[in-house]
Amino acid sequence: DTEIITSNLTLILGALLFAFALAFGLGAQKVVGDLLKTFYARKTYEVGQIIEFKDIKGEVEAIDNMCITLKTPEGKLIIPIKDITESQVKVQK
Repeated sequence: DTEIITSNLTLILGALLFAFALAFGLGAQKVVGDLLKTFYARKTYEVGQIIEFKDIKGEVEAIDNMCITLKTPEGKLIIPIKDITESQVKVQK
């Protein structure tokens, strides 16, 4: 009669694996979202473009995994990609 024990262990193991997968999926949601935003920013903006973001005008100097660097008359400005993708940006060149 080890069939009942085997069934219970299989059920418990399945529930634990499901709980782990669900926790991992929910925890990785922000990371995956940030990766997709970076992909979008790299396809949309290019180094050398002149953009205007929240009344700040500058030339895109670099696009990293987490931020875009603008060269402005006042100096360098580092903007998180999250802010760029969630706001209106005017591309001039």
